[in-house]
Amino acid sequence: MNEKDTQPINLIILYKNTSKAFKYLLSQYLIILIISVVFGLIGITYAWLKKPAFVAELVFSAETGSDNVLSGYSGLAAQFGFDLGGGSGGAFEGDNLMELLRSWRIIKATLLSEAPGAGGDKLMIDKYIENHEINKYWFKDSVLKKIKFEKSLLNEDRARDSVLKAVYKKIILDQLDISKKDKKLNYITVKVKDVNEEFSRRFVTILIDNASRYYVEYKSKKARKNYELVSRLTDSVKALVYGNITSYAVSNDLNVNPIRQVVRANTQRIQLNTQANSALYTELLKQLGISQITLLKETPLIQIIDEPSLPLKKEKPGRLLTGIVFSIIGAILTVLYLLFSRWIRTNITRNSDN
Repeated sequence: MNEKDTQPINLIILYKNTSKAFKYLLSQYLIILIISVVFGLIGITYAWLKKPAFVAELVFSAETGSDNVLSGYSGLAAQFGFDLGGGSGGAFEGDNLMELLRSWRIIKATLLSEAPGAGGDKLMIDKYIENHEINKYWFKDSVLKKIKFEKSLLNEDRARDSVLKAVYKKIILDQLDISKKDKKLNYITVKVKDVNEEFSRRFVTILIDNASRYYVEYKSKKARKNYELVSRLTDSVKALVYGNITSYAVSNDLNVNPIRQVVRANTQRIQLNTQANSALYTELLKQLGISQITLLKETPLIQIIDEPSLPLKKEKPGRLLTGIVFSIIGAILTVLYLLFSRWIRTNITRNSDN
C-alpha cells in the first residue's frame, strides 16, 4: 500500500476520533456548564471587587530651532575661537524624547519628588507605596521597616533601591503609556493610570516637568557654555578698558611739563592699550549678542497642550463582559481537561489489554 492509499484511511480515522471526542464532550455538557457558570461568577466578583483606575492624560509639544539661521555669525565667531554652532543635535528628537520619559533617570526623579498636598516630607514614592499597600507587611521584616526615601539618595541602600526598581518596572509595564496620536504631528500624549486619582494627576505633571528641565538643559548646554565664556571675557576686557581710562587720566595729571616728551611715553602707551582693549571690547560685545541669540534659539520650548483635570477618566472592567470572558476560559479549560483525561484512560486500557 503506497502513500496515496493511506491518506483516505488517515482522514477516516481522524473523522471517527473527532466524532467520538465530540460525542464524549456532549455527554459531559453538565460538568462543562457548571464549571463555566462558576468561572463566570468568579469573573463578576473580580470585576466588582477590583479598584477602579484613574487615567491622567497630558498632551505636549516639543519645539526646537532646527534651522540654523546663524551660520554666518557662527563662522565669524569661530575666527575668534568661539563655537556658536548648531547645538547638541537631535539626541532627544521624536521617539527618543518618548524614551526619555520612560527612562530610569526621569521616573526616579519623579518618584523622589515632593508629593504636593501630602503634608510633611512625603515623596511621590511614599504615596505610591501607600496607595498600593506595598508596605502592608513591612513591619515583619527588620530591613524593610527601616526603609526611608529622601529627595537626594546619597548613600546606597540595597533594599531601598530594590523597592524603587520594582515600582519603576510596575509603572513602565502597567501604568505609563506614551504615544503619538498622529505621526505627522509633533504632539506626544502621556497617560498615567493609578488607583489614586490625585496621584495620577500629580505624577504625570511632575513627570513632564522633570523631563522638560532635563531636555532643555541638555539641548542648550553647549550654547549656554559658549554664552557664559563670552560673558566672562567681555566683563574682563571691560574692567581693563575702565582701568586704562583711569590710568590715562592719572598719567596726564602727572605730566605737567609739556617740554619734556619722555614723560609722555607712559601716557601714549596707556592710550595705545586703551584703544586696543576698546576694539576688543567692541568685538566681544558683538559676540556676546550673537551667543545670546544662539542660546535663545537652542533652548527648546516645551508647550503643554492639554493638562489633566479632575475628575479623571475612570477605568474598571465591566462585570458582564468579565463574567463572559471568565466563563469562556472556564469552558476551554474544562474541555481540555476532559479530553486529556479521556486520552490517558484510553491509553491505560490499551496497555492493559496488550
